[in-house]
Amino acid sequence: MPYDPGYPLLDKYRIEKTLGQGAFAEVFLVTHLRLNVPRVVKVLRRDAPGMGSRDYAEIQARFLLEGQLGARLNKTKPNPRLLQIYDSYIDENLSLLEMEYAAGGSLAQRIQNHRDQDQLMPVEEALRVAAEVAEGLAALHALGIVHRDVKPANILFDEEGHARLADLGLAQVPGGGSQRSQLSEPKPQPGTPGYMSPEQENSGAYLTPASDIYSLGATLFEMLTGRVQRSLRPGTRAASLRADLTVVVDDLLARMLAKMPEERVWDGDEAAGLLREVLDVNSGAARLRKEKEAEEEKQRQAEAQARLQVEEYARKVAEEARQRKEKELAEQARRQTEEERKPRGLIIELAPGVTMEFVRVPAGEFLMGSDPKKDNLARGNEQPQHKVTLDEYLIGKYPVTNRQYQAFVQAAGRKSPQHWSGNKIPAGKDNHPVVCVSWQEASDFCAWAGKISGSRVRLPSEAEWEKAARGTDGRIYPWGDQAPDAQRCNFKGNVGDTTPVGQYSPQGDSPYGCADMAGNVYEWAADWFDESYYAKSPASNPNGPASGKWRVLRGGSWYSYVSSVRSAYRIVVDPSKSNDGVGFRCARSPSF
Repeated sequence: MPYDPGYPLLDKYRIEKTLGQGAFAEVFLVTHLRLNVPRVVKVLRRDAPGMGSRDYAEIQARFLLEGQLGARLNKTKPNPRLLQIYDSYIDENLSLLEMEYAAGGSLAQRIQNHRDQDQLMPVEEALRVAAEVAEGLAALHALGIVHRDVKPANILFDEEGHARLADLGLAQVPGGGSQRSQLSEPKPQPGTPGYMSPEQENSGAYLTPASDIYSLGATLFEMLTGRVQRSLRPGTRAASLRADLTVVVDDLLARMLAKMPEERVWDGDEAAGLLREVLDVNSGAARLRKEKEAEEEKQRQAEAQARLQVEEYARKVAEEARQRKEKELAEQARRQTEEERKPRGLIIELAPGVTMEFVRVPAGEFLMGSDPKKDNLARGNEQPQHKVTLDEYLIGKYPVTNRQYQAFVQAAGRKSPQHWSGNKIPAGKDNHPVVCVSWQEASDFCAWAGKISGSRVRLPSEAEWEKAARGTDGRIYPWGDQAPDAQRCNFKGNVGDTTPVGQYSPQGDSPYGCADMAGNVYEWAADWFDESYYAKSPASNPNGPASGKWRVLRGGSWYSYVSSVRSAYRIVVDPSKSNDGVGFRCARSPSF
């Protein structure tokens, strides 16, 4: 007897419509009669055509095992990234699973819709979906479970458009090969061709969480390019198929698709963190792009007049600062010996009551980059670790604050950050690092500060920033090799926003007394980016490539994971973009 719409299944559900049908099972949208809510039931029928006794027993066992695993995952608080299994029913003639209804359809349908319209999925949408799936995998991996069938057809969307990872029927669980390890398995490992990792496809060995990360990478590759990754020439990068894909996204995707498990992102937790971090950077850039285009014309018209005003004001302030500095130096010369006259740092005045403090970094050699033997989070663009000699220089003790940047905005007639209300700093954040500042805006601030102080203030080079952050002994973090904690820096899950500069001093300071060089905000460096630059970098005073497309950010931010707050970590961004986790600090030559 067919299960037509209106059929009262088990007197518990009313069938509304058929969602799918296979050889032995059917999937229906139903109404749960007692709760009056939509559900999905997967029904295995004993009377299905061609169903033998052995077939029914094996597939019935599958249903039972999948239901048991669903119940285990629901035992505490259900994970919002996994499709929920609510109940199961098993008897001699009928077996079913009651599951959550995903009203938004599947990722496979969404990808096909983009193909039909000859379009590619927006980068931010693909990254968000991948991050949500990774969060679901993190819950499984925390219990020692490997999903083994991550693919677009098993990623569904709820009514709010959030991704849910479905189908635990192939899961590998602790103490056993898989949910179906006692059933029929014609291959060494079950799975779906095109999405299986190399070790899943070619070996019967016990799989690690990195196998699921490969499958997620193959799914993300398909979302971004519309192509099945395994159908292309080995080593094909997604960026070669899509012009708007950034180096950061392409690099992360290549790590997820590494042939060897130990070279991949290891599990769902790490993948979710890295995907969210990349998504934050890309989303902020897209949002600010539209705002910038709307303001460009207005800014061009006011630019010439504003420049004249800035130059005149800067000349006046610089002359006053020069005269004050001459008097200060004369007084120092009168009171101190020649050795005492050489200060350990410097404080300059930007406006009445607004100062900026610099610390001195002495000339000499230091270790730049990461040693993978010491740092297991080391990345390719941080290698090889090499010795670099720098002349003496000064660098900001803290990132530039909102109050310091406000002095620049008011004095120079410049545009304030987009999240301010006019020229007004967000309440309570005068001493927080300024954010939403592009590379050029940061450089302009430095030039203005230099005119006021009568010296050349600039953004630090990558080498200057890294030496100031970690000293000369190759330590991983500013304070040493110990992992970050809530007493040393502001990073992912710690506060959830920027914090006042210096809040983590002195325990989080670098050997030279620089604060906030791990977490709080990413900081612009002066250099253009070249992934292989460390292999050819000059041994003395390197300033990066002569030109390029991307500028470098260093130091990690309040939303960064542990891997990103290391002193050697490098990330690249379009210099015209900015977001709420990006700021900067200033540097200058030692003479003043």
